[in-house]
Order: sequence, then structure tokens, then C-alpha cells
Amino acid sequence: MLAHPQQLPRHHRCARPYEDVDLGELVDQETMSYEVVFFEQGLALDSRGEEHVTVRGNQVELRQVVDILLDNARKYSNPGGKTVVELPMA
Repeated sequence: MLAHPQQLPRHHRCARPYEDVDLGELVDQETMSYEVVFFEQGLALDSRGEEHVTVRGNQVELRQVVDILLDNARKYSNPGGKTVVELPMA
């Protein structure tokens, strides 16, 4: 059974501070890192939208989310499929 975070000793708790993160740049970086993988599997990957979208969050966790989404898109795309990553300004 997992302990509630408040029940863990202080040195076991992971403090992940929030900061201003340029989500547009982060998405661009992750998308570029996947372009070759998509191409090698006969898939297309397109990124569009706002270049600079600042959000408040944890950069490491946001990068993990984008990575998981791109990896799932790659895994579950139909042969010859296309994935479009769009980051609109709210």
C-alpha cells in the first residue's frame, strides 16, 4: 500500500516547483526530436501554432506529458498516418 505524501519523511517528498515555461518552445523541441522516428516509420509529423505560449508548471513534467502524447501518436497511428501538433493561443 502506498503512503499518503504527508506520511512520508520530508526527504522522500518530491517538491516540484512551478515556474513560467514556454510551452511553445518545449513542444517544438519535443516535436523535432520525434520527426526522424515518425519518418522512419512512414508517418508524418507536423507542428503548428503559437511559438511562445507561456504557462505556469513544472518543465520536466510538461515535457514528459508531451513526450507521452507524441509516443502514443507514433505507436497508434495508422500506416502512412499524419499527426498534427497544434498549440493555439487561448
